Amino acid sequence: MNKTAKTAMITALTLCVVGMVLSTAGYFAGGKDFNDSSGHVYISSGTDSARKNLEVMEKQQINAFTKLNVDFQNFDLDIRKSGDDCYYMEYRMEKGGNENPLTWENKDGELTLQETSGGKGSYYISYDLGNLLHHTETQKQEEINTVILYVPQDARFSEARIQLADGDLTAEQFSCKNMTANFLDGDMILDQGKFADGVITLADGDLKTNHSSFSGNLEINNSDGDVFIQMENGNAAKMNIHLKTTDGDVITDNLPQGKSERKEDSSLYENNVDGATSTLNVICRDGDITLIESAKQ
Repeated sequence: MNKTAKTAMITALTLCVVGMVLSTAGYFAGGKDFNDSSGHVYISSGTDSARKNLEVMEKQQINAFTKLNVDFQNFDLDIRKSGDDCYYMEYRMEKGGNENPLTWENKDGELTLQETSGGKGSYYISYDLGNLLHHTETQKQEEINTVILYVPQDARFSEARIQLADGDLTAEQFSCKNMTANFLDGDMILDQGKFADGVITLADGDLKTNHSSFSGNLEINNSDGDVFIQMENGNAAKMNIHLKTTDGDVITDNLPQGKSERKEDSSLYENNVDGATSTLNVICRDGDITLIESAKQ
């Protein structure tokens, strides 16, 4: 090894040692107290200490509810089938300080979930390079920053008010009589959806709902994103449908009736049925709209 290479290596090693010493000194000189009190930095070494900045609620039974009120800034909401007649909830939340990042109340048949200031401003650093991949997969499996609700298969909400600023709503099933949902930057993905009346607004995100049925008046507005709806077979012929995108395509390949129109970048589909008791109105500014029916059983 030549003299220049040796000098560079010695210099690099010296700087590493000095950096480690200064980092350790700063941590014990007050950095630890700042980190624990502010919660601005979440450092994980891939051990049990990685959980110290998490607020955890293990899966536990809660009272039944028919009204759902959600207001999140950064969290996701996931609704799953409970597999029995009971309701359950669980979550693992990153704390942005000592305050609980989530407040919730289940009273008089209404479940209210609200993100507090304790859930904001934190970010994640992992320095355990050897376990980085394993640790990342574990965190994903544990679904950090997601509230998971488990409801019976025949559960139907009489009312749902959902506000998500930077998060997604996913559900194995979602049945609601009256729904108001606003997504600033997030998606709404449903394996099964049953809707009556409601208004769903997305500023930047996609909406996808499979095996869907409609029994009222539902309005969907999306500023920047796609809308995909799979209706139960035979629904389209029984309801009024209005689909319009100003910059995108309207795809209705297997619908039995209705008329389509295209002008430059905009597309339109309409189906008007005399005596229809339900209406689906979808408007996209920048995105595609796909409406199809499931195959006949």
